[in-house]
Amino acid sequence: MENNSKQSKRKSGQWWLWLLLGAVIYYLVINHNIFDPVKQPFIDFFNSNFSTAFFGAIGGSLTIIFIEWIRRQRHTLADINSSIGLLASLSNTLLNMKKQHTEPLRLNYQSNISEFQMVNTIRKYSGSSQEPVILNVPMYMKRFYAPNLHFDLPTDRIFTLTDKMPDIVPIISQAKRSVSEVNNICDVWNNLIEDFKDLSQEEKVPRYFGLRSAVDMVDTSFPDTIHNVCNAVDDALFFINLSIKALTKLGNNTLPFWLKNKVAKSEITSKEHKALMPPENHMEGWHVE
Repeated sequence: MENNSKQSKRKSGQWWLWLLLGAVIYYLVINHNIFDPVKQPFIDFFNSNFSTAFFGAIGGSLTIIFIEWIRRQRHTLADINSSIGLLASLSNTLLNMKKQHTEPLRLNYQSNISEFQMVNTIRKYSGSSQEPVILNVPMYMKRFYAPNLHFDLPTDRIFTLTDKMPDIVPIISQAKRSVSEVNNICDVWNNLIEDFKDLSQEEKVPRYFGLRSAVDMVDTSFPDTIHNVCNAVDDALFFINLSIKALTKLGNNTLPFWLKNKVAKSEITSKEHKALMPPENHMEGWHVE
C-alpha cells in the first residue's frame, strides 16, 4: 500500500513538467522566426547547384550499386540452376547405367559365386574328382557403352559464397572426382572384357573368380574391377545428389527472398530409380545439414 501511494504522489508531482514542456513548444511555434539564422544556411545549401549535384551523384551511385547487386544475384541464381540441371542429368545417366549395367553385373556375379560354391561343395562331399563345369554359368561380359560423363559446372560465382556455406566446395569437388572415376573404371572394365576374350577356357574360370590358376598365380583384377565399378557408380550418385542438396540450400541461404522460390528443384520421382539410389549414409561424414 505504501508503494502505491508513493507512485501516485510521484505521478501527481510531475504535472508541472508536462506544463512546462507544452509552454516551450507553444513559444517555439509562435516565435518560429528565431530559427531563421540557423535554418537559412541549410536552406541555401540544399537549394544550391552543389547540393543538387552532390546528392544526385550519391543517388546515382547507390542506384548503380543496387542494380549491380541485383544483376549478381540473378547470375548466381542462373549458375545454381544450371548446376542443378547438369547434376540432375548426370544423375539420370548414372541411374540408367546402374539399371542396365552395374546392378545386373553385381547380381549376376553374386549368382555366379553362389553357383560356383555350390558345385564345389557338391564335388567335395560326393568324392568326385571331376572338375566343376563353371563355364556353363552365364558370365557377365557386356561392355559399358556409357556416354562420356562431363562435369562442367559454372562454379566461379558459386565458390565465392563459401562464407555462407563452407562445405559447398569439398562436396562439389568430390562429386567431380567421383564422376571422373566412373569414366576411368568403365574404360578399365571394357579393356578387361577385351583381354578376357583372348584367354583359354582353362584360364577364364580362375581369372573370373580370382582363383589360383594352373601356373600358380592369383589374378583378382576381374572381381576387383566388378567391385570398383559398382562402388564408383554409387559414389558418384551419392555425391551428385549431395551436391544438388548443397546447391539448393546455398540458394535458399544467400539469394534475396524474391529469388529463393526460383531455385530449381530436382527430385527423383521414379520408384525404380529411388530404389537404385545409394542410402544417405553411403559415405560416412558427408551430409548437408
